[in-house]
Amino acid sequence: MAPRTRTKSTKNSTATTGKAADAADAVDALTLSKFTLEASHGPAPKLFILPKLVTPEARIVLLPHPRHGRPARFIVSPEAGFYEIKKVSAPTSSPRSWLIEHCAKASDEKDSKSGDAVVDYGAQVVADPELHMATAIDPLFFMIPALVDGQPADESSARKRLLLSSDEYFDRLPDSSSHLTEILRWRDTRTLIERRMATVCDTVEAGDETMFRLNEEKLLKTMVDKASKMGEGGLPPSMEDKFVKRALEAPVLLSNTDAADCEIPNNEASDVVANAAEVPPDVVRLQRLRTAFNFICSSYLPPPLAEKLQRQLKNSTCTDFSALEDYLAKLARLRAEAAELSSLANVPQKRSSEDEVADAQAEKKRKLEEDKQRKASETRGVRELKKVNTSGMKKLSHFFKKT
Repeated sequence: MAPRTRTKSTKNSTATTGKAADAADAVDALTLSKFTLEASHGPAPKLFILPKLVTPEARIVLLPHPRHGRPARFIVSPEAGFYEIKKVSAPTSSPRSWLIEHCAKASDEKDSKSGDAVVDYGAQVVADPELHMATAIDPLFFMIPALVDGQPADESSARKRLLLSSDEYFDRLPDSSSHLTEILRWRDTRTLIERRMATVCDTVEAGDETMFRLNEEKLLKTMVDKASKMGEGGLPPSMEDKFVKRALEAPVLLSNTDAADCEIPNNEASDVVANAAEVPPDVVRLQRLRTAFNFICSSYLPPPLAEKLQRQLKNSTCTDFSALEDYLAKLARLRAEAAELSSLANVPQKRSSEDEVADAQAEKKRKLEEDKQRKASETRGVRELKKVNTSGMKKLSHFFKKT
């Protein structure tokens, strides 16, 4: 007898397949977009934010950075001047990208309802999340390394510095991987550089050519003016919080009740136990000025010159920092007294914690001694009875229970 074969009905499988197809169509309908993105070809584009003053004639060039002399990219526009390219990177912990939409109106198509020109949208995805911003930079910074190059170390011999033409200073700058020669062909750019050099130099007209010689007093005054302008209205929030608010913040001292429990050797401490008064506005302004000055020096000036200008600023007569210095000295005394008061207030707590540790150790030692004495007083018979296996045996009290 031939074996019978059983076949499974395909009704359920057909229904399941139909449901899956409907679900896929629904997902496709939800994920459809009116924008069609084409595959990118070639290197990925970079996103720049440029000032409105930058014209199409502007170029991205390589110039020696004023701080360290290594080549860096800048934007130079004959009409707008020089711009530094700052790169803002996204955090690596959260991958991101840019979706850039281009919008252009088509002149040959009209909307059937409104009659307006049809807007043609184009979109592009940039996988690189970096953002490049162009910020203005004074071209004077590019010439400062050449102006101080070869200057005498002795300040008394400053008058012996030679008067040189702008071309001689240009030749002092490193020319490897630099486009300085090309941008100097632009008349407006060359005039701008020479005009900025004149603000920090002594100049002499020799025929149809201007000769320059660095004047350190003018250079210091120019940097102070830049720092003052930078500090107007407050510094960026991160700098304002770290270098101004925290630097001028007085310590939070003990209250009067807490201070009364401590033995304070100095009678002046009673005046210290209070919250600090508001910082004078003039002190805040001077602190902002010093912070901005240090930032400019550490970002755009060669290290030896930056240190020299910072020393000259302390003894300069262009800005009086005596109010700031007095406040910082008073603040240092307050912090020292606050540290002393804090240490005195912590003495009772330290002693109580030490007493608790000593009591715990004494209790542990007492228990060990009691156990040792109890074991020593036991007889041999008692010790042998403890070794007997009493599992399954009834206790003696079991036989004296009420029935």
